[in-house]
Formats: sequence, C-alpha cells, structure tokens
Amino acid sequence: YRKSKRNTAMEFSFDVNVLFRQKITRIVGGKLPRRQDEAVADTQHKFATVIDEMGIASAMAQGLRVPITTFQKLQSSNQVLYVLKDGSGKGAVVGILKVGHKKLFLADPSGVQHEVEPLCVLDFYVHESRQRGGCGNRLFEAMMQMENVKPSETAIDRPSSKFLGFLKKHYNLHSFVKQANNFVVFDQFFLTCIDTGPGHRRLSLGQSPPDYGSPSHHNKLWKKYSAPFGEQEVVHSLGSPGTGRYAQGLSKMWAGMLKDLGSHLPTCHFNETVFSLSLSR
Repeated sequence: YRKSKRNTAMEFSFDVNVLFRQKITRIVGGKLPRRQDEAVADTQHKFATVIDEMGIASAMAQGLRVPITTFQKLQSSNQVLYVLKDGSGKGAVVGILKVGHKKLFLADPSGVQHEVEPLCVLDFYVHESRQRGGCGNRLFEAMMQMENVKPSETAIDRPSSKFLGFLKKHYNLHSFVKQANNFVVFDQFFLTCIDTGPGHRRLSLGQSPPDYGSPSHHNKLWKKYSAPFGEQEVVHSLGSPGTGRYAQGLSKMWAGMLKDLGSHLPTCHFNETVFSLSLSR
C-alpha cells in the first residue's frame, strides 16, 4: 500500500472503489472467498492486503505487538468487519470496525457474575488524519444499524482511552465495572441484556466461573459427593455394578452434581462421566 499524498487515509496501488463499492462495506469472515483459482485469486489478494495493512495500522495505534485483525483470522471466523472508504480518485480506506459474539463471564456493579454471549467490539481504528471528523461515529452508527444493537449492549475488548472518550462523547457511556477478562461493559448493559438470552446463566455473588472440563473441578465434585460413601475406593464402596445399592448411591451423587453443574453438563453418557471423574482423583 502507499499512504495518501493528501495524508487523508490509506491508499493502495489498486482501485479501492472497485473492491469496496459502498461507502461502508460489511464483510462476514466466513463468507470470504477461499478458492485459489485465477478468477478469485486477485480479488482475494486485494482483500487480504487491505485487511492486513489496516490491522497492522490499528495495532500500531493501540501499541499492540500483534495485530488483532488479519485476513486469515477473519476468514476462519464468523466475525464481521466494517470498512469505511473515501471514494475520491482510486479510493482510500479510512477506518475499520470488527465485531463478533463471544461467551463471557461478566460481573455487574453488585459483584454478581453472569455468563452471557454479547456482541463484542474487537477492533476499531480510524486513520489518524481522519479522526475527530465524524468518521468513527459514521462507522459505529452503521455497525449498530446493521447488527441491530445499541452501544450499551456491546462488550468492548481492551478499549483505548480514545475509544472510551468517543463512547462518552457520543453515547454518554462512562460508568463501567472493570472485568477480569479486560472487556468493558457499561452499567446500562446489565439493565437491558441480562436474563434476556437463552444462554444466560447467573452465578452466585463472588463466585468465580468454574472450568467444568478441568480435572481439578472433577476432583472437587468427586470428593464432595463421594464423602458419604467412604474415603477409600469410593466406587467399590458403592457395591457391585448392577446392584440396587450401587444404583442408589450413584443416583444420590449424580443428583448433587447435577445441581452444581447446572446447564453445563459434560457431553457424554452417564457412565462415561462417572468413569472420568474416578480417573481424575
């Protein structure tokens, strides 16, 4: 690519207006061309050049060592990239905005943790020469309209001080709880986005999100629910498989573990779950 002689955006050796026909283009990662035949190879290369170079520029502006946005990462995901262009001459790229849904554990202002899957703002960059000119607001507004979302309903990955200032200025968003995962959600998020989605799960006050697939969590469950049946050789103390005592004992243990696991049950059969728990002791 080459920087614009007018220093107003990022220009490339090819005609950007042919690649991006709209002022703002919405690119769905999973729908990017994957074939390598001659008919699409040139277009794919141009897409990759623009996305990679803008990703590098965004990373440099944010002080990141590795770009968040690359053509390869976008192509292998269902994330969405918005590209804002300047249509003058051969065109130039002014800014990018990348969003996608992620499963997150978020603490509300009261300290209660919630498991949600909101739309996340993952990368946002406007060329330095075009900042404070309304370009970022135009790009963000287009994203909200297309995704049918309000700014307070999004989670933002490691926002810069500039981005936080942008949200405060344009959308009056300023009060938020610092999250352990470095995402930022504003207080309004918990008024409109909690208890509305099928994937939402509320955790107890101060409770950390458990890792249901980890051996350590299996160990805790095993020790907790096997205690009434003896400390040594728990499975053997239940009796022989197929007997009433064995079935009754496992039933009690399983009922307790079901309560703890909630909707996050291991995706395997009952016997396989018990077997894996016994191996992780």
